[in-house]
Order: sequence, then structure tokens, then C-alpha cells
Amino acid sequence: MSNNRQSLSIIFGVLFVLFVVSTALGQQSDSTLSQSQFIQIIDRIDKSEEKLRDHIDKKFGELDKRIDDIEEKFHELDKKVAVLRSDVDKLFTIIIAIAVAVGTHLLIFIGSHIYTYWKNKTNIVPKVISNNQLDQDVILRQAYYKDKT
Repeated sequence: MSNNRQSLSIIFGVLFVLFVVSTALGQQSDSTLSQSQFIQIIDRIDKSEEKLRDHIDKKFGELDKRIDDIEEKFHELDKKVAVLRSDVDKLFTIIIAIAVAVGTHLLIFIGSHIYTYWKNKTNIVPKVISNNQLDQDVILRQAYYKDKT
């Protein structure tokens, strides 16, 4: 069993070395470029960089225009909001003035009724029956009983 393992590991080792060597040799032969091909590649890269820069500059210019338009719209909205805020402040001032006037009149009305009620309650004097009235009541009762009998 150990012989089988050793033989398999040797076979796999040899195959591994062959595959690695063949890939290394294959890369070396294709990697050499001539000087003219290298210059052409660099020129193409430079041209694509210029196109990319022009495209990016164009897009940034459009983006700047859009941002400027948005800023103008925000300034207009700020002005409109400021006008609206001042109108709302005026409206609240008017509502508060009306509420104060109505509240003052209501307090005066309630206060006058409380004052008159309190004044009438304190002016009530208990009736003291005078001797004259007591005599008249007795006479009236006697006359009433005489009439019944």
C-alpha cells in the first residue's frame, strides 16, 4: 500500500513539474513585443485617455449647469418660503389679537355677573318682623277663623 502511494505521488509530481514548465515556457515566447508595437499601444492608451477626459469634462460641465439651475430654484423657493412665513406670522398675530379681544370681553361679562351676584347676595338683609306686622298677622288669623265658624 505504501508502494502504491509513493508511486502515485511520484507520478503526480512529475506531471505537476511538466505542466508548470510548459506554462512558463509558453508565456516567455509570447511576451516579447517589438518596439513599434509597444509605441502603438502607448499611443492608443493616450488617445483613449484623452477621449475619456473630454467625455468626463463634458459630463462635469452638464452637471455644473444642472447644479446651478437647482441652486437658482432653491433661492427662489427660499424667497417664497420667507414671504409665506411672514404671512403666517401676520395671520397668527391677527388671530391672537382677536382671541385676546374676545377673551377680554368674555372675562368682563363673566366678572360683571359674578360681581352683581355677589353684591346682591351681600345686600340681602334678613327680615325682622316688627311688632306692627306681628299684630296684623294675628288680627288676620283671627278674622279668618271667625269667618269659618
